Amino acid sequence: MRCEIDTGFFGFETVDDGIRCFGKKDSILRATEFCKDLFGHDAPVSISVTRLDDLFSRIFKFKFEPLENSQAVVEEASRLLERVPAWPLELNDIPAYIPPEYEDASLTDTTCKDIKLWEQLRATTFVSTVVLRVALAAVIDSTCLLSLLDMTNIISALLEIISQLNSTASDIRTSWRSFIARAFLWTSWQRCQLLYFYIAAGDALIQGSHDGKIGQLALRGIYPSPGVTIHEMSKRIASMHKPAYMCGWNFELLRSNPVCIGTDFRRFHQLYNATFGSYPARCLKGQSASCKGNGTKSCQRFQGMVIENQLAHDQSCPGLCRQQIWDEMSYRSVPGPRAISLAQSDCCPGKMLQYCNASNQTLAISHQFTLSLVLMALKAPFKKMSLRGQGGRPETGFNDCLHRRYIGISRSLGCDSYWIDATCIPNSHELRTDAISKINEIFMNAKIMLVCDKDIMELDPSDLTNSICETILITTIISDWNTRAWTFFEAFRARRNIHLLCKNNTVVSLKEVIRYVYREGALDIAILLLTAPHFLPSIDDRELASPKSEDREQFKAGYLTIETSGSLLSHRPASRPGDDIKSMQGPILQISAETGQIVSRAASIKTGYLVSNAPRLKERGLGWAPVSPTLHALAQSGIHNLDGFDGGESESAYITTDGLLGDWLLWKFDGTQQLSGTQYSLNLARIKAQYLQEYRWGAVLCPILEQFGGEAELWWEGGGRSRSTTVVVCGINETDGSVVEGYTYNKSEPPRGKWDKNEKQKGWEWRGVYLWDNAESLPKWRKAKKFLII
Repeated sequence: MRCEIDTGFFGFETVDDGIRCFGKKDSILRATEFCKDLFGHDAPVSISVTRLDDLFSRIFKFKFEPLENSQAVVEEASRLLERVPAWPLELNDIPAYIPPEYEDASLTDTTCKDIKLWEQLRATTFVSTVVLRVALAAVIDSTCLLSLLDMTNIISALLEIISQLNSTASDIRTSWRSFIARAFLWTSWQRCQLLYFYIAAGDALIQGSHDGKIGQLALRGIYPSPGVTIHEMSKRIASMHKPAYMCGWNFELLRSNPVCIGTDFRRFHQLYNATFGSYPARCLKGQSASCKGNGTKSCQRFQGMVIENQLAHDQSCPGLCRQQIWDEMSYRSVPGPRAISLAQSDCCPGKMLQYCNASNQTLAISHQFTLSLVLMALKAPFKKMSLRGQGGRPETGFNDCLHRRYIGISRSLGCDSYWIDATCIPNSHELRTDAISKINEIFMNAKIMLVCDKDIMELDPSDLTNSICETILITTIISDWNTRAWTFFEAFRARRNIHLLCKNNTVVSLKEVIRYVYREGALDIAILLLTAPHFLPSIDDRELASPKSEDREQFKAGYLTIETSGSLLSHRPASRPGDDIKSMQGPILQISAETGQIVSRAASIKTGYLVSNAPRLKERGLGWAPVSPTLHALAQSGIHNLDGFDGGESESAYITTDGLLGDWLLWKFDGTQQLSGTQYSLNLARIKAQYLQEYRWGAVLCPILEQFGGEAELWWEGGGRSRSTTVVVCGINETDGSVVEGYTYNKSEPPRGKWDKNEKQKGWEWRGVYLWDNAESLPKWRKAKKFLII
């Protein structure tokens, strides 16, 4: 390691006889005293940026090994900082009075009259020593990633403390002084977290991406301003300047990613507006604004669609070409996965579609259904509307211009066949089921995957400048193609070699676009790569330390854990009813064709992953298991949507023959007792009314975080205080409370694999998920071991 970072300033102290360690409470007191000293809470000291920088640089000790070419490293670090936004995101509570000497003199002349006060503050224009050192570390040694994570989280904690101090300021002087110190810390945090994610993206591009690294992307939650969480701030400012054409749900999928909590989207919207700013809204029929992004139910492009014959033609086609239909005999004669044969198409020009086996020389085409505004205006009612996509089905025909387009592109890329669902997945249930079962194989083995999306095809890549590459990347990330379940699966399987179809049928390598943006693009654009693990290479063999060969092969093939795949799918609905359920039951549960029993495909599952409003199975012993990752019934019912996440550092529970067996933080109560007047009366009354009207006993559960040893941290928000805490509610009907305490599973080795429908093992029933209002204190948790949920 060529760079070491000591982040133990608040936890350790060097004394005469060695090192003194501080506990959590003492560490917080030390950090509080540091923040007070930073802005001179008890003494009239200078609050210049040089003093702030001097104090701030003392808490992180960087040790760099001597370098042969230090000048080149400094120059590269300087170029890296030039790619960082000039100003951090603005805090919304600037005091009415700040002395003029704290403004940057170089920005207060007559040529800068339009610059806002926030952009004139020296605290926001100054580049701190800590940020300079992090930039050097980014150039010198990417292996210091975990130390940088600790450092960024410590700055988050300092921000939270100084926000609390700022909120209790009793005079104007203390108010503006604490604000200046907070603006300084906020600026450094924004830049450090940007550099941290940039290093993480570079590591993923070089070493590969897999589930084991995803936990490194969740930074500690913070309060940038008094009473305002980073999540609330992100919701308020991230969508500013978002064009009407951009789907609210597509953007929310990006914005809610852990990488983007606190991310600067100003350049993102600027680039997107340059291409699509004049395009009309497309989410809601007859509306000039996009959907609000609060669920797929609120966007008509996700709900209400009927899959009919597609109408798209190639850009050069006037729309009068004939349709190519399949040669059913040719299709049925191919024993394995089918693709359209280029050689046989040459032999039989203008005739029916001819098939061959899909192979490692196949071009696999991944496309997305999109709604046309012209069709929306001309066709009524909405649910009978046709979709604008890449054709219909083999039996109904595929436009000849598209057939010729993909033959030409396949040849230009050195492929001997092409696959697209419109030509290779028939309507027949038998043939469709068989064809879908082979999609993974086709995309994993394909020579190239070609992405076809209406918005991406609007982009002209003839001159691949920096801004064009950035625009291609952000358009792909925010595209309809990237927000649906099936195309998401396809991209994961074919991530080795994804290409994009752009304007005038120009094909661009996504890998080359990504490399360009990472090397030359703005850092606030480059870090968005981390929101799309299916764009990154799978893990390298050298990183696979798992002793199980099957795990190594799955990581190498780009597979994700149950928790991560389910979390990503919770935001990506499928177009056809039931396809989302298939996608969910595939990774976790499987129905045996021989016995009809439900069989587990996993031994355990993260308890935190289960905390969502996804619908549950009705099978005994499986009431805890999500039947689908998406939330069909909630967006219009007034219930707060809680999409699944990957479970983070929560402990795992066993999937047993009797139900889900694991350890939780538990608080149990008797539902027959009067609840009024208790310290939890408001929350318990709501829980009883919503979940437990037919149950004698209720239990409130919270997942246990491995890293906190069972402390009831606000695991859902990822740290920091919150106005609510997400808990699980379970119920059971028994008369004796002491018996209820005994209803935990006590077998030494929990059996796995199948569920016996006649098994009568008693346990708690999963009732749902509830947002506990933190206006009332949380229950006094105890750790329940081997708690059985049926």
